[in-house]
Amino acid sequence: MSRGLEQMKEKTVKTKNEHGPGRTSERKKAIWMVVTFDNTFKASKAAKILGEEGFEGGLIPVPREIKASCGTAWRGGKNDKDKVEDTLNKNKIEYEDIYEVAFY
Repeated sequence: MSRGLEQMKEKTVKTKNEHGPGRTSERKKAIWMVVTFDNTFKASKAAKILGEEGFEGGLIPVPREIKASCGTAWRGGKNDKDKVEDTLNKNKIEYEDIYEVAFY
């Protein structure tokens, strides 16, 4: 894992809590796998097949950390990368790339 991803994974952010003045809570970022596609049709087809194969995940907007333009991506568990890649290739679903991204 790159040093930047490791730092994002460990980052803890204090946010204002709505339960009272001056109270804070901590949130940690989690690392997720994000698969990007060149169009929404391919992303939807991938989500359908990956769901049928038992992968937990879903469609999300492409995170700005990946690219500034809009688009649809599939987000799932980072530990499933090889299996997801094999499933997409087996079903001849073209994808742009697979990333590890930190989300709150």
